[in-house]
Amino acid sequence: MCSSYYELFIPLFFPPWYPKKGPFVFPFMGSLPALGQADSKAIEFPYRAMHRLSKQFGPIMSMALGQDMWVVLTGLEEIKAFTMMDETVARPNLKALYEIYSFDKPLGVIFPDGPLWKEQRKFMMRTLREFGLGKQTMEDHIQEEIKFSIQYLKQQATQEGNRVVAMQDFYNLPCLNVIWRLVCGRRFDYDDQRLAQLIEHMETFTMEQAIGPIAGISFLKHIPPFRQIYHKIKAQMDIFKGFLRQFVQEEKSSLPSDFDRGYIDSFLRAQAKGRVSGDYFTDEQLIISVQDFFTGGSGTMSKTLAYAFLYMINHPDAQERARQEIESVLGDREEVTLDDRPSLPFVEAIVMEVQRLSSVLPIAPPRIPTKDVWIGKHLIKNGTQVQINLYSLHRNETHWTDPEDFKPERFLDDHGQLKSHDEWLQPFGYGKRKCLGETVAKLTVLLFLANFLTTFRFSRIPDAPPLSVDPIGGLTIGPQKFNAKVEILKRD
Repeated sequence: MCSSYYELFIPLFFPPWYPKKGPFVFPFMGSLPALGQADSKAIEFPYRAMHRLSKQFGPIMSMALGQDMWVVLTGLEEIKAFTMMDETVARPNLKALYEIYSFDKPLGVIFPDGPLWKEQRKFMMRTLREFGLGKQTMEDHIQEEIKFSIQYLKQQATQEGNRVVAMQDFYNLPCLNVIWRLVCGRRFDYDDQRLAQLIEHMETFTMEQAIGPIAGISFLKHIPPFRQIYHKIKAQMDIFKGFLRQFVQEEKSSLPSDFDRGYIDSFLRAQAKGRVSGDYFTDEQLIISVQDFFTGGSGTMSKTLAYAFLYMINHPDAQERARQEIESVLGDREEVTLDDRPSLPFVEAIVMEVQRLSSVLPIAPPRIPTKDVWIGKHLIKNGTQVQINLYSLHRNETHWTDPEDFKPERFLDDHGQLKSHDEWLQPFGYGKRKCLGETVAKLTVLLFLANFLTTFRFSRIPDAPPLSVDPIGGLTIGPQKFNAKVEILKRD
């Protein structure tokens, strides 16, 4: 670690010197007291505390967490410079996370690096393209799921007669089915209890507030209350992986001879052909790759959609403007398609503003440089763990006017058309490890939002206060529980 950083450098043992800035810190506590001083809910929202500290210490700062030193990047130029290098795609050894997530070793495509990551990422990208990612077939699958979910919401909105529906988790089921189509070419019925159980197991991991500290500070898993949380999450994820293992075996025994139903079939076919350039086509690698689809895809899409409708409820004028834009494009048709996308700039601006404000992936998975690298005037040493705070990109006060306010218009020009892409909006990460599911996520959120707005009107329960936009969660975040009054619209 180099003293040229803007530092919040708080080591584990009493040093012969003290931080340049910041409160006095006791041994073994690292930078946790400083995080707590920046935000009283730093354990719940560490990304928010880091963002506030970055206003004091700059867009690149060093912190001590547990036994390790970390560098936190919060500025666009610093994140771009770091993430675009070939030497910065490696992951640190997150042993506690691997024990929970991936058979005690880095597997899948989110957490490994080196030859395994390169080959499996390339294989996944190629396979997803073959199954229509970004093409008509993918849209057809999304549209079919939209029809099922619209009918499901109509049933929920009418079964009690009061038209009040719990919305925070409503899109978990449809989004998991969108991903399941890619995985195996099939979908779950919404009444299938396995679907609800899968989501519960998955969210025990992704939505647990303590998972970040446990992953980053491995010895916490031995200390109450983190020990109990660690074992609870591990038990749930073992069940999740057990379901996937059984499903993979069933798919293997029924593998068609002349076509692939989804990603699992393509992987199994490559495995059967003995395609091994490092023995990466193993059952365990397949199980964790499929798990990556759900943790990195299904959950983030559903939370973004939940936030979209929360903001629509809190901003009825924006909801009505979007609905009018949709109606003007639809004419006599009943469903919004991707062909309509260029004619829906305000609806797309809503999606972008929701992605910015919700930041459902607030901190990208950490990286380490494999050699010394310079970011501007700052040296990051080989092996240093680096956090990329996407939340900070989306809340930067210099770039975004009134960053805490919901303003879809910030993405439109004076003629009401979308501006060119704003690099400060990066909900899927940045650089060579950017999320592979970006295309399917964008298509899903846009099509669901547009088609639901033309079918329903969402509003607050009468006399209820504005809904809170404060998040809950851990590795990914989502809205708190909220109910909506759902009115079914009758189109002429």
